[in-house]
Amino acid sequence: MKTKAQLVEEILSLKDVDTKANLMKLSLAKLEALLSELEYELVSEPEQVTEAPQMDMKALMEQMKTEMMAELKEQARKEVEAELKASEVKTPTSKPVSNKVEIDRFEMIPVMNATNGSLVYFSRKTGAEWNWSEYGDIEYMEYQELLSMRTAHRRFFDEPFILVMDDVAVESLGLTKMYENIKSPEQIDVIFRMNQAEFEEVVEKSPKGIKHLIISRAKKLYDSGELDSVKKINFMNTRFQTDIGQRG
Repeated sequence: MKTKAQLVEEILSLKDVDTKANLMKLSLAKLEALLSELEYELVSEPEQVTEAPQMDMKALMEQMKTEMMAELKEQARKEVEAELKASEVKTPTSKPVSNKVEIDRFEMIPVMNATNGSLVYFSRKTGAEWNWSEYGDIEYMEYQELLSMRTAHRRFFDEPFILVMDDVAVESLGLTKMYENIKSPEQIDVIFRMNQAEFEEVVEKSPKGIKHLIISRAKKLYDSGELDSVKKINFMNTRFQTDIGQRG
């Protein structure tokens, strides 16, 4: 099964229908439908020559939209760089240099729904909206949106309602220790009720702290007789060199 990122790359290789960021916000089903439509257009020749001008106009509008978004992003980037330079001038030379990896504010970060149901987040800053249908769903958010969420809606991180699925972003957002000591390990139990493919995908995309929690929770559930999936146990033993269910 193709991931969102793969589908988006294939769509953009066929036609510049929208920005990568906007396409990432679409569901897998919508992306697959869009890709199928574009592939059909490639193999189907237009029957009427009169349609060409309309298609050209649509392509021109899409190009203008893309160029405008690029200009806005570049302008925002320059403003951020100016702010950083201004802060560097005020910073004493004796201040130690941070070892944190700098993340581009526009980088797309995978974010997982950590609740037991659907989840919606609305950005007051940009007006964008993200919808997760169920636990384990992955949506992509710009790093700057996560910064805004941390300031205005800290509860999304603290409960947690979401899990950031990128180790660099986790560290930059100051979530490393919290993920290593997450408050409600029972929230992880729903992972073990997923089918094998979904289970492996969620485990692989989880940050290091959450991987440790999944392994720890798996051992506890196995010992209590609540986890009896041989496939899931074998996957974790092979992937993480654990010995769940192998001790005599």
